Amino acid sequence: MSFYIPDRLNEGYGINKDAIDYIKQLATDLIITVDCGITAVEEVKYARELGMDIIITDHHECKEIIPDTYVINPKRHDCTYPNKNLAGCGVAFKLVQALWMKYNLSGFEELLDICAIGTIADIVEITGENRIIVSQGLKKLQNSEKCGIKALKNVAGITDVTSYSIAFQIAPRINAVGRLSDARIAVELFTTTDEDKAMQIAKYLDQENRSRQKIEEEILNEALIMIQNNFDLSNDRVIVLSSPFWHVGVVGIVASRLVERFHRPVILLCEDKEGFCKGSGRSIEGFNLFENLLKCEDILVKFGGHELAAGLTIEKSKINELIERLNEYAKEMDVEMFLPKLYIDLEMTTEDITFETAEEIKN
Repeated sequence: MSFYIPDRLNEGYGINKDAIDYIKQLATDLIITVDCGITAVEEVKYARELGMDIIITDHHECKEIIPDTYVINPKRHDCTYPNKNLAGCGVAFKLVQALWMKYNLSGFEELLDICAIGTIADIVEITGENRIIVSQGLKKLQNSEKCGIKALKNVAGITDVTSYSIAFQIAPRINAVGRLSDARIAVELFTTTDEDKAMQIAKYLDQENRSRQKIEEEILNEALIMIQNNFDLSNDRVIVLSSPFWHVGVVGIVASRLVERFHRPVILLCEDKEGFCKGSGRSIEGFNLFENLLKCEDILVKFGGHELAAGLTIEKSKINELIERLNEYAKEMDVEMFLPKLYIDLEMTTEDITFETAEEIKN
Protein backbone atom coordinates (compact mmCIF):
# COMPACT_ATOMS: atom_id res chain seq x y z
CA MET A 1 0.00 0.00 0.00
CA SER A 2 1.27 3.48 -0.89
CA PHE A 3 0.03 7.06 -1.17
CA TYR A 4 0.13 9.84 -3.75
CA ILE A 5 -0.39 13.54 -3.12
CA PRO A 6 -0.79 15.78 -6.20
CA ASP A 7 1.67 18.65 -6.42
CA ARG A 8 -0.44 21.71 -5.67
CA LEU A 9 1.52 23.98 -8.01
CA ASN A 10 1.75 21.74 -11.07
CA GLU A 11 -1.18 19.35 -10.73
CA GLY A 12 -3.83 21.18 -8.73
CA TYR A 13 -5.85 19.66 -5.91
CA GLY A 14 -7.46 16.50 -7.23
CA ILE A 15 -7.22 13.49 -9.50
CA ASN A 16 -5.50 13.96 -12.86
CA LYS A 17 -4.67 11.57 -15.68
CA ASP A 18 -0.88 11.93 -15.41
CA ALA A 19 -1.10 10.92 -11.76
CA ILE A 20 -3.28 7.96 -12.68
CA ASP A 21 -0.69 6.84 -15.26
CA TYR A 22 2.06 7.04 -12.65
CA ILE A 23 -0.01 5.16 -10.07
CA LYS A 24 -0.80 2.47 -12.66
CA GLN A 25 2.94 1.94 -13.22
CA LEU A 26 3.24 0.99 -9.54
CA ALA A 27 1.03 -2.06 -10.26
CA THR A 28 -1.83 -0.45 -8.35
CA ASP A 29 -5.28 -2.00 -8.70
CA LEU A 30 -7.21 0.18 -6.24
CA ILE A 31 -7.21 3.95 -5.66
CA ILE A 32 -8.95 5.47 -2.64
CA THR A 33 -9.19 9.26 -2.77
CA VAL A 34 -9.36 11.52 0.27
CA ASP A 35 -11.02 14.94 0.14
CA CYS A 36 -11.22 14.96 -3.66
CA GLY A 37 -12.70 13.26 -6.70
CA ILE A 38 -16.39 14.16 -6.60
CA THR A 39 -16.14 16.12 -9.87
CA ALA A 40 -13.53 13.85 -11.52
CA VAL A 41 -15.95 12.08 -13.87
CA GLU A 42 -13.53 11.73 -16.80
CA GLU A 43 -10.53 10.88 -14.62
CA VAL A 44 -12.42 8.09 -12.86
CA LYS A 45 -13.57 6.70 -16.20
CA TYR A 46 -9.93 6.75 -17.38
CA ALA A 47 -8.71 4.90 -14.28
CA ARG A 48 -11.34 2.22 -14.72
CA GLU A 49 -10.43 1.83 -18.40
CA LEU A 50 -6.89 1.08 -17.24
CA GLY A 51 -8.26 -1.72 -15.08
CA MET A 52 -8.13 0.00 -11.69
CA ASP A 53 -10.93 0.17 -9.15
CA ILE A 54 -11.46 3.52 -7.47
CA ILE A 55 -13.28 4.59 -4.31
CA ILE A 56 -14.04 8.30 -3.91
CA THR A 57 -14.20 9.74 -0.39
CA ASP A 58 -15.00 13.43 -0.51
CA HIS A 59 -17.09 16.11 1.18
CA HIS A 60 -17.21 18.76 -1.53
CA GLU A 61 -20.44 19.77 -3.26
CA CYS A 62 -21.68 17.43 -6.00
CA LYS A 63 -22.55 18.40 -9.54
CA GLU A 64 -25.51 16.77 -11.29
CA ILE A 65 -23.32 13.92 -12.54
CA ILE A 66 -21.02 12.09 -10.15
CA PRO A 67 -18.22 9.63 -11.07
CA ASP A 68 -19.34 6.14 -12.06
CA THR A 69 -17.74 4.27 -9.19
CA TYR A 70 -18.03 3.86 -5.42
CA VAL A 71 -18.61 7.38 -4.09
CA ILE A 72 -18.72 8.09 -0.34
CA ASN A 73 -19.84 11.68 0.19
CA PRO A 74 -22.49 12.94 2.64
CA LYS A 75 -23.25 15.76 0.16
CA ARG A 76 -24.60 13.25 -2.38
CA HIS A 77 -28.21 14.07 -3.17
CA ASP A 78 -29.22 10.47 -2.44
CA CYS A 79 -27.20 10.17 0.78
CA THR A 80 -29.21 9.73 3.98
CA TYR A 81 -26.26 9.98 6.38
CA PRO A 82 -27.26 12.57 9.02
CA ASN A 83 -23.96 14.46 9.33
CA LYS A 84 -23.53 16.48 6.14
CA ASN A 85 -20.68 18.55 7.59
CA LEU A 86 -17.91 15.96 7.95
CA ALA A 87 -14.48 17.19 6.88
CA GLY A 88 -12.71 15.32 4.10
CA CYS A 89 -10.65 13.44 6.67
CA GLY A 90 -13.86 12.66 8.57
CA VAL A 91 -15.37 10.94 5.53
CA ALA A 92 -12.20 8.86 5.09
CA PHE A 93 -12.28 8.03 8.82
CA LYS A 94 -15.86 6.76 8.51
CA LEU A 95 -14.74 4.40 5.74
CA VAL A 96 -11.97 3.08 7.98
CA GLN A 97 -14.42 2.70 10.87
CA ALA A 98 -16.89 0.79 8.70
CA LEU A 99 -14.22 -1.60 7.38
CA TRP A 100 -12.76 -2.19 10.86
CA MET A 101 -16.22 -2.96 12.22
CA LYS A 102 -17.14 -5.23 9.29
CA TYR A 103 -14.04 -7.36 9.80
CA ASN A 104 -14.19 -7.23 13.61
CA LEU A 105 -10.91 -5.32 13.86
CA SER A 106 -10.05 -3.02 16.74
CA GLY A 107 -8.00 0.15 16.94
CA PHE A 108 -9.59 2.56 14.48
CA GLU A 109 -9.97 4.96 17.41
CA GLU A 110 -6.19 5.43 17.34
CA LEU A 111 -6.70 7.56 14.23
CA LEU A 112 -8.93 10.06 16.03
CA ASP A 113 -5.97 12.34 16.84
CA ILE A 114 -5.11 12.80 13.16
CA CYS A 115 -8.79 13.12 12.27
CA ALA A 116 -9.25 15.83 14.90
CA ILE A 117 -6.38 17.85 13.44
CA GLY A 118 -7.85 17.56 9.94
CA THR A 119 -11.37 18.41 11.10
CA ILE A 120 -10.27 21.59 12.87
CA ALA A 121 -7.90 22.58 10.05
CA ASP A 122 -10.71 22.21 7.49
CA ILE A 123 -12.80 24.79 9.38
CA VAL A 124 -15.99 22.73 9.39
CA GLU A 125 -18.68 23.19 12.03
CA ILE A 126 -17.56 21.59 15.30
CA THR A 127 -21.04 20.29 16.12
CA GLY A 128 -22.59 16.84 16.30
CA GLU A 129 -20.27 14.07 15.15
CA ASN A 130 -17.48 16.54 14.36
CA ARG A 131 -17.53 17.66 17.98
CA ILE A 132 -17.17 14.06 19.14
CA ILE A 133 -14.25 13.48 16.74
CA VAL A 134 -12.50 16.62 17.98
CA SER A 135 -13.24 16.03 21.66
CA GLN A 136 -11.94 12.45 21.62
CA GLY A 137 -9.05 13.36 19.32
CA LEU A 138 -7.88 16.15 21.63
CA LYS A 139 -7.68 13.68 24.50
CA LYS A 140 -5.44 11.41 22.43
CA LEU A 141 -3.31 14.34 21.24
CA GLN A 142 -2.72 15.53 24.79
CA ASN A 143 -0.76 12.43 25.77
CA SER A 144 0.20 11.09 22.34
CA GLU A 145 3.34 8.98 22.05
CA LYS A 146 3.47 9.37 18.27
CA CYS A 147 6.87 10.82 17.31
CA GLY A 148 5.49 13.31 14.80
CA ILE A 149 2.87 14.75 17.11
CA LYS A 150 5.35 15.04 19.99
CA ALA A 151 7.83 16.83 17.70
CA LEU A 152 5.20 19.27 16.40
CA LYS A 153 4.06 20.10 19.93
CA ASN A 154 7.67 20.66 20.93
CA VAL A 155 8.49 22.97 17.99
CA ALA A 156 5.28 24.95 18.44
CA GLY A 157 5.75 25.21 22.21
CA ILE A 158 2.43 23.51 23.00
CA THR A 159 1.87 22.00 26.44
CA ASP A 160 -1.94 21.90 26.47
CA VAL A 161 -3.51 20.79 23.18
CA THR A 162 -6.71 22.70 22.42
CA SER A 163 -8.71 23.43 19.29
CA TYR A 164 -6.98 26.84 19.26
CA SER A 165 -3.47 25.35 19.31
CA ILE A 166 -4.40 22.99 16.48
CA ALA A 167 -5.98 25.73 14.36
CA PHE A 168 -3.24 28.33 14.83
CA GLN A 169 -0.09 26.37 15.70
CA ILE A 170 -0.21 22.78 14.48
CA ALA A 171 -2.34 22.99 11.32
CA PRO A 172 -0.49 25.96 9.72
CA ARG A 173 2.83 24.13 10.02
CA ILE A 174 1.43 20.98 8.41
CA ASN A 175 -0.35 23.05 5.78
CA ALA A 176 2.62 25.19 4.83
CA VAL A 177 4.79 22.36 3.53
CA GLY A 178 2.04 21.26 1.14
CA ARG A 179 1.48 24.79 -0.07
CA LEU A 180 5.13 25.66 -0.70
CA SER A 181 7.03 22.42 -1.30
CA ASP A 182 6.05 18.75 -0.89
CA ALA A 183 3.17 17.52 1.25
CA ARG A 184 4.71 14.05 1.42
CA ILE A 185 7.10 15.44 4.03
CA ALA A 186 4.15 15.96 6.39
CA VAL A 187 3.00 12.37 5.82
CA GLU A 188 6.50 11.20 6.68
CA LEU A 189 6.30 13.15 9.93
CA PHE A 190 3.19 11.24 11.01
CA THR A 191 4.44 7.82 9.92
CA THR A 192 8.03 7.82 11.17
CA THR A 193 8.97 6.04 14.41
CA ASP A 194 12.36 7.77 14.56
CA GLU A 195 12.20 10.62 17.09
CA ASP A 196 15.27 12.43 15.73
CA LYS A 197 13.88 12.32 12.20
CA ALA A 198 10.49 13.54 13.43
CA MET A 199 12.11 16.52 15.14
CA GLN A 200 14.11 17.33 12.01
CA ILE A 201 10.94 17.30 9.90
CA ALA A 202 8.99 19.35 12.46
CA LYS A 203 11.68 22.04 12.39
CA TYR A 204 11.53 22.08 8.59
CA LEU A 205 7.75 22.50 8.72
CA ASP A 206 8.22 25.40 11.12
CA GLN A 207 10.65 27.02 8.69
CA GLU A 208 8.24 26.54 5.76
CA ASN A 209 5.45 28.10 7.79
CA ARG A 210 7.54 31.22 8.34
CA SER A 211 8.16 31.40 4.58
CA ARG A 212 4.43 30.97 3.95
CA GLN A 213 3.64 33.86 6.30
CA LYS A 214 6.07 36.15 4.46
CA ILE A 215 4.65 35.26 1.03
CA GLU A 216 1.10 35.62 2.34
CA GLU A 217 1.82 39.13 3.65
CA GLU A 218 3.33 40.19 0.31
CA ILE A 219 0.31 38.93 -1.66
CA LEU A 220 -2.10 40.56 0.80
CA ASN A 221 -0.43 43.96 0.45
CA GLU A 222 -0.46 43.72 -3.36
CA ALA A 223 -4.11 42.67 -3.35
CA LEU A 224 -5.11 45.58 -1.10
CA ILE A 225 -3.49 48.05 -3.50
CA MET A 226 -5.28 46.42 -6.47
CA ILE A 227 -8.62 46.60 -4.67
CA GLN A 228 -8.08 50.27 -3.83
CA ASN A 229 -7.20 51.10 -7.45
CA ASN A 230 -9.65 48.89 -9.36
CA PHE A 231 -12.76 48.30 -7.27
CA ASP A 232 -15.62 50.45 -6.07
CA LEU A 233 -16.56 48.74 -2.82
CA SER A 234 -19.79 50.71 -2.59
CA ASN A 235 -20.91 48.96 -5.77
CA ASP A 236 -18.80 45.83 -6.36
CA ARG A 237 -20.01 42.91 -4.28
CA VAL A 238 -17.54 40.26 -5.50
CA ILE A 239 -13.77 40.78 -5.73
CA VAL A 240 -11.74 38.87 -8.33
CA LEU A 241 -8.01 39.58 -8.70
CA SER A 242 -5.20 37.96 -10.68
CA SER A 243 -1.43 38.24 -10.92
CA PRO A 244 1.39 36.33 -12.62
CA PHE A 245 3.54 36.75 -9.48
CA TRP A 246 1.36 35.10 -6.84
CA HIS A 247 1.88 31.62 -5.36
CA VAL A 248 -1.10 29.35 -6.01
CA GLY A 249 -0.54 27.53 -2.73
CA VAL A 250 -1.07 30.67 -0.66
CA VAL A 251 -3.82 32.67 -2.42
CA GLY A 252 -6.61 30.79 -0.63
CA ILE A 253 -5.35 31.97 2.75
CA VAL A 254 -5.09 35.54 1.49
CA ALA A 255 -8.60 35.35 0.05
CA SER A 256 -9.86 34.39 3.52
CA ARG A 257 -8.17 37.43 5.06
CA LEU A 258 -9.71 39.71 2.43
CA VAL A 259 -13.16 38.25 3.07
CA GLU A 260 -12.70 39.03 6.77
CA ARG A 261 -11.71 42.60 5.94
CA PHE A 262 -14.29 43.45 3.25
CA HIS A 263 -17.07 40.93 3.98
CA ARG A 264 -17.68 39.93 0.39
CA PRO A 265 -16.68 36.95 -1.78
CA VAL A 266 -13.06 37.05 -2.97
CA ILE A 267 -11.33 35.02 -5.70
CA LEU A 268 -7.56 35.26 -6.20
CA LEU A 269 -6.02 33.82 -9.37
CA CYS A 270 -2.46 33.02 -10.42
CA GLU A 271 -1.70 33.62 -14.11
CA ASP A 272 0.56 31.24 -16.03
CA LYS A 273 2.42 31.75 -19.30
CA GLU A 274 -0.13 29.77 -21.34
CA GLY A 275 -2.96 32.21 -20.66
CA PHE A 276 -4.65 30.22 -17.90
CA CYS A 277 -5.32 31.24 -14.30
CA LYS A 278 -5.60 28.90 -11.34
CA GLY A 279 -6.68 29.98 -7.91
CA SER A 280 -8.97 29.88 -4.90
CA GLY A 281 -12.05 31.67 -3.70
CA ARG A 282 -13.62 32.26 -0.31
CA SER A 283 -17.13 33.49 0.36
CA ILE A 284 -19.57 34.76 2.97
CA GLU A 285 -22.62 33.09 4.43
CA GLY A 286 -25.52 33.45 2.02
CA PHE A 287 -23.46 33.64 -1.19
CA ASN A 288 -22.95 30.01 -2.20
CA LEU A 289 -19.67 30.17 -4.10
CA PHE A 290 -19.98 26.67 -5.56
CA GLU A 291 -23.51 27.23 -6.88
CA ASN A 292 -22.62 30.61 -8.36
CA LEU A 293 -19.53 29.20 -10.06
CA LEU A 294 -21.78 26.43 -11.39
CA LYS A 295 -23.77 29.16 -13.17
CA CYS A 296 -20.47 30.24 -14.79
CA GLU A 297 -19.41 26.71 -15.71
CA ASP A 298 -19.42 27.55 -19.44
CA ILE A 299 -16.47 29.96 -19.02
CA LEU A 300 -14.50 27.89 -16.51
CA VAL A 301 -11.94 25.21 -17.36
CA LYS A 302 -12.73 23.39 -14.12
CA PHE A 303 -13.83 24.10 -10.58
CA GLY A 304 -15.00 22.48 -7.36
CA GLY A 305 -15.60 23.25 -3.74
CA HIS A 306 -18.15 24.23 -1.11
CA GLU A 307 -20.58 27.00 -0.28
CA LEU A 308 -17.80 29.05 1.31
CA ALA A 309 -14.65 27.92 -0.53
CA ALA A 310 -13.73 26.80 -4.04
CA GLY A 311 -10.84 26.21 -6.40
CA LEU A 312 -11.00 27.02 -10.08
CA THR A 313 -9.14 27.30 -13.37
CA ILE A 314 -10.12 29.87 -16.01
CA GLU A 315 -8.65 31.42 -19.15
CA LYS A 316 -7.24 34.86 -18.43
CA SER A 317 -9.37 36.33 -21.20
CA LYS A 318 -12.55 35.23 -19.39
CA ILE A 319 -11.81 36.87 -16.03
CA ASN A 320 -13.69 40.11 -16.75
CA GLU A 321 -16.77 38.14 -17.76
CA LEU A 322 -16.51 36.12 -14.55
CA ILE A 323 -16.35 39.34 -12.52
CA GLU A 324 -19.40 40.77 -14.29
CA ARG A 325 -21.50 37.63 -13.93
CA LEU A 326 -20.68 36.99 -10.28
CA ASN A 327 -21.46 40.60 -9.44
CA GLU A 328 -24.78 40.31 -11.29
CA TYR A 329 -25.71 37.28 -9.18
CA ALA A 330 -24.56 39.05 -6.02
CA LYS A 331 -26.67 42.13 -6.78
CA GLU A 332 -29.78 39.95 -6.86
CA MET A 333 -29.28 39.40 -3.13
CA ASP A 334 -30.13 41.62 -0.17
CA VAL A 335 -27.46 44.27 0.32
CA GLU A 336 -27.41 43.55 4.07
CA MET A 337 -25.84 40.18 3.30
CA PHE A 338 -22.65 42.05 2.44
CA LEU A 339 -22.47 43.89 5.75
CA PRO A 340 -20.39 42.42 8.62
CA LYS A 341 -22.40 40.53 11.22
CA LEU A 342 -21.82 39.60 14.83
CA TYR A 343 -23.08 36.10 15.62
CA ILE A 344 -24.21 35.48 19.21
CA ASP A 345 -25.06 31.96 20.37
CA LEU A 346 -26.83 33.02 23.56
CA GLU A 347 -27.00 35.72 26.18
CA MET A 348 -25.20 35.20 29.49
CA THR A 349 -25.72 36.90 32.80
CA THR A 350 -22.90 37.69 35.18
CA GLU A 351 -24.04 34.72 37.29
CA ASP A 352 -23.39 32.40 34.31
CA ILE A 353 -19.73 33.42 34.07
CA THR A 354 -18.13 30.82 36.31
CA PHE A 355 -15.22 28.42 36.20
CA GLU A 356 -17.74 25.57 35.86
CA THR A 357 -19.27 27.17 32.74
CA ALA A 358 -15.83 27.76 31.24
CA GLU A 359 -14.88 24.14 31.85
CA GLU A 360 -18.14 22.91 30.28
CA ILE A 361 -17.59 25.04 27.16
CA LYS A 362 -13.99 23.84 26.92
CA ASN A 363 -15.09 20.20 26.96
